[in-house]
Amino acid sequence: MYSLRSDPKRRLLPIEQFVSEEEFRRTRIFNFDGGENPPTSLVVGCFNFELPESKVLIKHICPVVSLRADEQSASPWFQSTVHFIAAETSGNLPGATAIVDWLAEVLFVQAMRACSQASYGFGGPNWLRALSDKQIGEALRPMHAEPSRAWTVVELARCVGMSRSAFAERFKDLVGETPLDHLTQWRMVRAAGMILSANTKSFAEIASAVGYESESSFGKAFRRVMRVSPGKYRQEKRLESSSTP
Repeated sequence: MYSLRSDPKRRLLPIEQFVSEEEFRRTRIFNFDGGENPPTSLVVGCFNFELPESKVLIKHICPVVSLRADEQSASPWFQSTVHFIAAETSGNLPGATAIVDWLAEVLFVQAMRACSQASYGFGGPNWLRALSDKQIGEALRPMHAEPSRAWTVVELARCVGMSRSAFAERFKDLVGETPLDHLTQWRMVRAAGMILSANTKSFAEIASAVGYESESSFGKAFRRVMRVSPGKYRQEKRLESSSTP
């Protein structure tokens, strides 16, 4: 349940006074024209994250993300995207669902980009914001792009012109975990994506693709991060997929 107030002292009014359940489920839009509260329009929606990489992403997203369209970090297209979504959901025209789904993905990317570029403290340490840091961001990008490479803290620090100790300290301050812990997690979610791929690979091939010399060491790391063995993970996901209508 959620409550929306313009001021903590304002009394709450039931949403049923302003929109029927049928209309709200159809349009996902709530319009309130004022009264003792300011005029308000609310577009409601949700995202379902299916890829294993989303586990890392979600962990670094604040429970509440508040962005103003007039803030410097907000894209000039942000407000326009919201307006397009509102127009499509209220118009009830053919193809509206497909358009809204696509625009919602665009809106999410814009919101995450704004969060990563925000100058104020946002949600504590997380790698999304760390990407905008000149040095730590430059270390994160190749780590994510080449998970199979045998990265070391010394090498990463040298790549961005920092000492090992200064790099490790700044990385943990901004990302919230050590460089090698973050690399391990990223490798495992990339491996999970390969396990679920239609282009099925052996676990030995997947282990090599994410930087492990043996299937055994890969299996131990995967179990530690994903809380399940690679084989069990593949089996469970296949069962989930076959049971989905």
